[in-house]
Amino acid sequence: MYFAVITEIAFPVSEGMLSLHAFCPDCLVVLVMHCFDFMNCASGYYDDCFDYKVICGEERPVVVMSKKHPLANHSSLDFRELKEETFISIGNDVSSAHQYLLEMCKLADFEPKIIMAADYSFRVKLVEDNLGVTLTTDFAYPRNYNLPNNLICAIPILDPILTRTQAIAWRKGRTISNAGQKLMNFLFDYFR
Repeated sequence: MYFAVITEIAFPVSEGMLSLHAFCPDCLVVLVMHCFDFMNCASGYYDDCFDYKVICGEERPVVVMSKKHPLANHSSLDFRELKEETFISIGNDVSSAHQYLLEMCKLADFEPKIIMAADYSFRVKLVEDNLGVTLTTDFAYPRNYNLPNNLICAIPILDPILTRTQAIAWRKGRTISNAGQKLMNFLFDYFR
């Protein structure tokens, strides 16, 4: 979930809503530049027109799979071992989680066989049923996969390694509203 603050009202915004940028590549930047106080984003999504503060350090890749999966007993994996697996993605092309999957596959020199795009809850169910695997990070796994869950596991990927960093970004020089500052402080405390 992404959080956005407009004037003095804080409200959650689904990833899909912020992904308006799929239809208009500059929409996301326009929204943050002119409407929202700030946005949560992964490394690579903030640039020279944004100030940002990192909310969590380097995230490392893990593959989430059913404990019934033949590779589930491994303590770590080379991502190339997943070349023939079916993947369940978070969805749309501008999602940082989806981009992370595509970038990892590119580093491992294979095209992912994505059988379905689903939100976090549905992905958990599909993985529990051993219908595919999904890629996430060591930071996101305990927060987004309804843990404790004794039907799935997360196995660290040792090679190739593609780390990412989560940050809160806002337009350079923008004064953050009181509600925005409170929400931002809450997020920094929560992810610490």
